[in-house]
Amino acid sequence: MSVVSMGMDPVSRLLIDTAFPRFSSRYLGLFVSFYIDVNDFGFAGDGNTLQREPLSQRRYLHFLIQRPSNYTKVFYWCPELTAKGTDHNPFYRKDVIWELISDHDSCWSDSIGSKFTEQYFSIMELFKNRMCDGKPMRPVDFYSSCFCWNYPKYIFVKSIELINKSAKTWTAEWCKRKIVFGLELTHRHLRTENDSDRLLIKPEVLSDYGVDE
Repeated sequence: MSVVSMGMDPVSRLLIDTAFPRFSSRYLGLFVSFYIDVNDFGFAGDGNTLQREPLSQRRYLHFLIQRPSNYTKVFYWCPELTAKGTDHNPFYRKDVIWELISDHDSCWSDSIGSKFTEQYFSIMELFKNRMCDGKPMRPVDFYSSCFCWNYPKYIFVKSIELINKSAKTWTAEWCKRKIVFGLELTHRHLRTENDSDRLLIKPEVLSDYGVDE
């Protein structure tokens, strides 16, 4: 089964709608990462004979979500193919350029699904000339999978600035201490209002960073 058939649109929508209500703090972001793996282990049709050089490819897809209003902003970053180790993690880099792929009230999850499709077919270009038992291999002949990389995290986003309007690219500044915490630790940093379920950062936390709502 290819990654494309996994339907990442409804998966991402369910995750984000459940964890991150609309009209939440403008300083709050939900950081969600995935990776796509495609592997050809090089075996012949019998599954035992090594017939060709194995080939494995992985793509990381990082999404930064903000929901300060009824609209959902989706920022996207995919590391360059030469990235290794912590270079795949935007928290360890200062040169990350985010692409704003959606700012919409209803169709925002479509943009997430399209990035999975885009990256999957980009990977498959590297596998298109592979042969098995003298026959061209099909996408279903490769071992494809998609996983959530680490756990979704709330992050304190000090600012997000537009750097190229036509390319819709932005830079994001995390706070100096990089307040990053798992969904299970929300009670330490976030609060809700009695009349809504939107997530707000506790005043004492905002005070630590010299900002307010």
